[in-house]
Amino acid sequence: MCVRPTRSWLDLPQGLKEPDGYVLQGGFDRHLVGALWGGLFSTLAMGRYDTLQVRLGKGLGTESIRARAFHFWFFMGARFRLRS
Repeated sequence: MCVRPTRSWLDLPQGLKEPDGYVLQGGFDRHLVGALWGGLFSTLAMGRYDTLQVRLGKGLGTESIRARAFHFWFFMGARFRLRS
């Protein structure tokens, strides 16, 4: 399992600017048969937006968000790989 601070794990071209956040990720692999391995993983991402950016024509405006709240994203999946 790893914890890594990041500032650009979500790419948003306009609107909300990069969230300050953290990502927790963990999983396991098991030998299934022959060279095939598989397992499950899960990821929890946490972030808080702090800046709103608006572009109107050639103008660009930036505003700080006063009521900041944490947002959470949870992902689960399966992974398979061939190992020799």
